[in-house]
Amino acid sequence: HPDESENAVRFAGRIERAVAALADEAATDWWSARQRAARGESPSLSGPDSTSWRRAWALGDRHRPRAARSSPTACTGDRTPAWPRF
Repeated sequence: HPDESENAVRFAGRIERAVAALADEAATDWWSARQRAARGESPSLSGPDSTSWRRAWALGDRHRPRAARSSPTACTGDRTPAWPRF
């Protein structure tokens, strides 16, 4: 929640710093991410300032493989999803 003395711009900045710290933690480890956050050195979420292909190359593959999600049709066995029953 925003502090009483906090306007929208400051609140958005605080949210952005918190999300950057969480992303740093997900990419590295908790302790290093917390140390960088305390120093105000969490990596930016936007990546390096450059052309799009160079930024994508510099960021590398940041996505972790995710577990397979089951589809809505996996339970019913047919190819059409079942409508919810109210």
